[in-house]
Amino acid sequence: MSSNFCATIAADEFKRMATLLGSLTKPNATILQYQNVFFTLGNGSNKLECVAADGESTVRMNILTQSLESNEADSCAFSLPGHDLAKISRSIDAKTVKVYGDGRIHAGKSKFKLPQFTENLMFPVVDGECFSDVTIPAGVVRNLYASTAHAMAKNDARTFLNGMHVVWGENQFEWTGTNGHRLAQYRYESSNTNNENWDVIISNEGMNTLLKMLKGAGVDDEFPVVFTLSKRGTLSVDVPAAELYMRFLLIDGKYPDVRKVIPAKHDRPIYFNANHAHIEKAIKDAILLADNQSNAIILERPGNTDDVMQIKSYFNGKETTCVVEGEWHGFAGPEPFSIAANGQYLLEAIAVDGKDVSLHFDTPEKSIATFGENGVQVVMPVRV
Repeated sequence: MSSNFCATIAADEFKRMATLLGSLTKPNATILQYQNVFFTLGNGSNKLECVAADGESTVRMNILTQSLESNEADSCAFSLPGHDLAKISRSIDAKTVKVYGDGRIHAGKSKFKLPQFTENLMFPVVDGECFSDVTIPAGVVRNLYASTAHAMAKNDARTFLNGMHVVWGENQFEWTGTNGHRLAQYRYESSNTNNENWDVIISNEGMNTLLKMLKGAGVDDEFPVVFTLSKRGTLSVDVPAAELYMRFLLIDGKYPDVRKVIPAKHDRPIYFNANHAHIEKAIKDAILLADNQSNAIILERPGNTDDVMQIKSYFNGKETTCVVEGEWHGFAGPEPFSIAANGQYLLEAIAVDGKDVSLHFDTPEKSIATFGENGVQVVMPVRV
């Protein structure tokens, strides 16, 4: 406990820190460290280092102080409950906030006193020896996540599916998400010269924390983000320009070899091109009367036309048929074609790339694929 310490912080900085780190803490956690935000001040520093963790992720933010008061010659260390910090931040309307080492927080006429834990409960943020690092722009991180996160499993018994498979190799960053019924994989070509290859699985919760922190810390798309794999089996993500550092525990297990279910574009001779808005509306309309559990819809090519797709659903004697105008390719004559799929999965797949949609098929027993400039979405067929 550092009773003689006081830091004056701009209110906006305090609110940003308290909101982000407070959201990571767990007020009822049995492990006390996960309830608190920890504060330290190094020798001669005018920045307050703030750290919080939830068991899956550890996040550190450095915030600039406007002034410091302390009788302690070297350093200070104290902790405050994260949940309470977040609540306090929502009520502050002053321009500056004073944070005391004994748990007091003063903002204008408002004064708060929070409970503290002892210093020996603090934990260091240490990664150990680094194995490999890759730097990419924050905007690319956001795009890779937005293109693949929807395909990850959420609570699958196969824990390795409940996360993002992140692979670095051959100057290429590859992100893959799958739940076994659909898949999304996107890549980013990097100029990094690091030749050490690695692959990891970051948990769903870890990925959500990563994106939440990038947004909340105001990280611009052009800011460099450094991914570093340590030999201790943790992945750190550092944004130096935003004074933001994150560390994630990784999911144990071997990710499935998904290459056998990802088709090459030239192997899919049958495809249907349509306007995104038109096919999206047809799928949504068909889902309205589909089985709520399977969301099964049927995509059909009537045998006598090359410019229409019918999207159908059946449930409890009810039938929906929606017609989408477009162009079929790959048929030699008036042969019909029909394939069933989860309509919600298909909606999320076509939402990723562009305003025009191209659905690629092979046989009714094989997947539906959409190809983007840097990746692919795959939706497996279902039985109806």
